Amino acid sequence: MPHPAPFRRPAAVLALAAGLAVTQVPWSSPAAASDGTVKSVSGTAHILRGAERIPAQAGMPVQASDLIETGADGKLGITFKDNTRMSFGPNSRFALEEYAFDPKEQNLSLTGKIAYGTMSFVSGQIGKLAPDKVKLDTPMGSIGLRGTKILVKVPKGS
Repeated sequence: MPHPAPFRRPAAVLALAAGLAVTQVPWSSPAAASDGTVKSVSGTAHILRGAERIPAQAGMPVQASDLIETGADGKLGITFKDNTRMSFGPNSRFALEEYAFDPKEQNLSLTGKIAYGTMSFVSGQIGKLAPDKVKLDTPMGSIGLRGTKILVKVPKGS
């Protein structure tokens, strides 16, 4: 004997909800550790993680060993767990080589390399607690940061 119409609808809604629960955004992974979060993105921007090239979206996690890349019209802003903020302009490429923020264990570090493009950097807690553990490399040399704000511009092909 079929159920009255009111009981069919909830079953359909539950089936739809179960299907949506299994669907994942390409960058979401329960096992993925998040060192930071993309706060803003416009134009073309990607996070390269391993063999994956993931279109950047606000709210997605950023992890140590990620490569950040913006296109000719791209801009991207990231806030890290220690409140360090980085912003990248068009045609930029940055490798986040290492990130650790565990003040209780005194495990603090932030290292990366800008290959080309523009980047603004505003130091967070790592820069205040362990300034010698913050290092940005450029093709021309290294920048040691001591709790500061900087703007870096590296021409492509440098």
